[in-house]
Amino acid sequence: MPSLGSDGDPKYANLDERESARPSRAKKQQKLDELLAEISRLQNENNTIMKKIDGALTSCIR
Repeated sequence: MPSLGSDGDPKYANLDERESARPSRAKKQQKLDELLAEISRLQNENNTIMKKIDGALTSCIR
């Protein structure tokens, strides 16, 4: 049996499904954006730490 939209019409079922999925997609996109920002922050933090380690090793070798 085909699914029916909120008004009982099958041609609106897909529209209803898309509308109900929209908040889920937005939430997933927001989470993705947050994770990408965290990746960037961690890469910057890693670079800073690596520079400090390199500086410390360089001064120990001298």
